[in-house]
Amino acid sequence: NEELLVYLHNNAEMGKDNLLELNGLLEGDIRKILEKQILEFKSVYDQTDRLLSALGREPRGELFAKLMSKVMINVKTLTDKSDAHVAAMVIQGSTMGIVETVSKLKEYADCDDAVRNIGYKLLYVEQTCIDEMKHFL
Repeated sequence: NEELLVYLHNNAEMGKDNLLELNGLLEGDIRKILEKQILEFKSVYDQTDRLLSALGREPRGELFAKLMSKVMINVKTLTDKSDAHVAAMVIQGSTMGIVETVSKLKEYADCDDAVRNIGYKLLYVEQTCIDEMKHFL
């Protein structure tokens, strides 16, 4: 349970942080959609944070992964900040998140229902993000 919870926490944090980074570079309608998605990722993040705190576990984000992700976002948007390009980036990130989360949920199939439901909520957030970004392609 704890390992899956830590994974879900880190994944939600990565989604939230990456969208925040992108959002700071953009204007217009796509920014409004990203702001909504940031709140959805934050909701999952806060939920996992509360459960981990109740277990006495202090989650540690993956600092190197965060740093590399921030650098990659800035590099990929250096020459192209168009809505279509950003939407494609978000779709790729959310697709990776879905694949990894489904894999983790299968790996930890015997986890508590509460933790599994958070995993499903994260999948829903990722899929919604993809669906909303399709309109900008």
